[in-house]
Amino acid sequence: MRACSLAETMSQNTREELTLCGEIFARAKLDKVLLISSPTHVPRCLKDACIIFSEKNYKFRNHLLACPADTCYCNSTVEDLAIVEPPHRGDRDKFEDEKPLHKLLALFFKEQKWRQRLILEGLHDLLGPETPLR
Repeated sequence: MRACSLAETMSQNTREELTLCGEIFARAKLDKVLLISSPTHVPRCLKDACIIFSEKNYKFRNHLLACPADTCYCNSTVEDLAIVEPPHRGDRDKFEDEKPLHKLLALFFKEQKWRQRLILEGLHDLLGPETPLR
């Protein structure tokens, strides 16, 4: 998959990302595009993509599909949700490139349950035992 993938890392928002990705898709001579995003973001993403790709008259403008990512946050509130993405914004702290949180979290989820518990207890102690978890 990595051999046929490109990462767009310059955009600051969805419209910029679609514009830059449209250029990448056009250079690759794609004739179909599948957008995948969170269920709540797909409608706006698809709307913006249709406008941007039509304005540029890209070949794939009439072959644009969208699919919500399989995410589920049952029994959660907005306060419970934290989305951790690879760093991709130009205004981010460059320290994130040295210790990318998304990679650390991926490693965390590969740990055995007892080690996950120790890591979480250590993180809670570091943040302060008075920090409420609920």
